[in-house]
Amino acid sequence: MAVFFSFRKVAFLISVFTVLAMLGCGGGGSGNSISTASISATANTTAQSLQVGMAMASFYPLRPSGGATPYTYNVSSGTLPTGLTLNASTGAVTGTPTATYTTANVVFSVQDANNVVATATATLSFTVSIKLAKFAYVANWGTNDVSAYTVNSSSGTLTEIVGSRFSAGIHPNFIAIDPAGKFVFVSNNGSNNVSVFTINSTTGALTSVVGSPFAAGTSPDGVAVDPTGTFLYVLNQGSGNVSAFTINATTGALTAVVSSPYAAGTSPSSIAVDPSGGFVFVVNMNSSDVSVYSIDSTSGGLAQISGSPFTSGMSLVQQIAFSPSGAFAYFSNSGLNNVPAYSINQSTGIPTAISGSPFSEGLGSNSITVAPNGKFAYVGNFNGNTVSGYSINSSTGALTSISNSPFGAGTSPISIAIDRNSQFAYIVDTNVSLITAYTIDANTGAITPISGGSYSTGSGPQSIAIW
Repeated sequence: MAVFFSFRKVAFLISVFTVLAMLGCGGGGSGNSISTASISATANTTAQSLQVGMAMASFYPLRPSGGATPYTYNVSSGTLPTGLTLNASTGAVTGTPTATYTTANVVFSVQDANNVVATATATLSFTVSIKLAKFAYVANWGTNDVSAYTVNSSSGTLTEIVGSRFSAGIHPNFIAIDPAGKFVFVSNNGSNNVSVFTINSTTGALTSVVGSPFAAGTSPDGVAVDPTGTFLYVLNQGSGNVSAFTINATTGALTAVVSSPYAAGTSPSSIAVDPSGGFVFVVNMNSSDVSVYSIDSTSGGLAQISGSPFTSGMSLVQQIAFSPSGAFAYFSNSGLNNVPAYSINQSTGIPTAISGSPFSEGLGSNSITVAPNGKFAYVGNFNGNTVSGYSINSSTGALTSISNSPFGAGTSPISIAIDRNSQFAYIVDTNVSLITAYTIDANTGAITPISGGSYSTGSGPQSIAIW
């Protein structure tokens, strides 16, 4: 009986101490009392001003220390904006806001493995707004330059900027803009380099940065900027690899990542960074597969993930587009005239075909884009002279053809861009060197040409980007 009583006494002391610790008090008994380290935390309460459709860089409201690991993080008060999540294991807030959000406070807390809660919490204010498009840029293959336009956010009409067109390298092909709208990046397929320009925030005019153009691989095609604007990735179709660069945040100058370039598949044709900024996806047209790489957040270096490349449902796949949340990816599959759709594991980057995939498509599907509001996807059918529109099931990622789709789109639709407010679509017709502007029905996703909304470009336009 004496031994049994001793164990009960110790158990009682442990229980008392645990309760005291959870209340943030120190505890102790006589000479044989038990002591447990307390947990503390440093709070980062920097207000978060975000934009719909623009991925948020990983943010850590609390940095705990002490106590027993692992830690568990919680939202103890308030609600995160739609599209953002808190990782309960790491404490990182990540994601892409999908709707506007008025300023509100969200309180975060952390506890240790013994369920002892840190007395420190972090209260953050979040504001999510819609950034209206200001400028549009088009890469012109035939005239070796970039056309630039201002965007009327009310009517969707374009006005060519004074000084446009701006000289690039030989056969500029793809174009990208950094998330802050400071720089334009253009892959020059014929001169094996990348032109970089600064954007005049008032006029939209472009100025070549010092050192531009920067050497890439053979026949560079796609370009993609990570959501933080720190890294640029260039797809080299001729050499079958990916060049990685760091971007000077002040000047826009590029510096090659030490371990770059990275091997891809056969005739890679498109590249994209997922909205979380954790992975690079490369579409390999002639090997009919997709290479997926994890991104080293410090160096920008790439490493193919387990199972890459992925081949299911691919045949002469051309381009890739992500949903704003990064939960789904869609591909234009010109070999089979359909759209393979995948859910993306946002921890591992592994794609898994969703139910019903692939979805029917028109002839010669080429470009593909998803509206920033995540409701609709559009595919350019280069050989069919049309654009197919789909509504997106926000839960499953499944596509449903929009009524009256496909829509007429000139003679050779090669690139599609949508303004950040998902009100207007801009379709590039390469054979006649035109951009045509369309309104987007907010409920159905149907597109309608804007009266008088056709605009000349340079010769052989290949791609369009809007900021």
